[in-house]
Amino acid sequence: MAKTPMEELRSVDGTKGPMFATVIIIIVLLIGGATVFYGQFKKSREWQKAYNNAEITSEQTSKVAPTSTSTDLSTIETDLEVTDLSSLDADIDSLPTTI
Repeated sequence: MAKTPMEELRSVDGTKGPMFATVIIIIVLLIGGATVFYGQFKKSREWQKAYNNAEITSEQTSKVAPTSTSTDLSTIETDLEVTDLSSLDADIDSLPTTI
């Protein structure tokens, strides 16, 4: 008896096609993930370079009160009380933000 076209398709070993497609999909996902990761890494490195190369002006250093090098608790408390922390987050708006 002659086989119909559907019977011929069913008789062919079809395990290689789905396996090949799965491997291709995994490779594409890995390449896409690596590309996204590298892009984020590159942005992070550029920001770090810009941040590390920032120059500190004498105006900025004059705002910082000199502190002692003592490890005595009362001296550390005195240094903290003298330190002006009100402008601590003044430059926070100038930092790059990414979500």
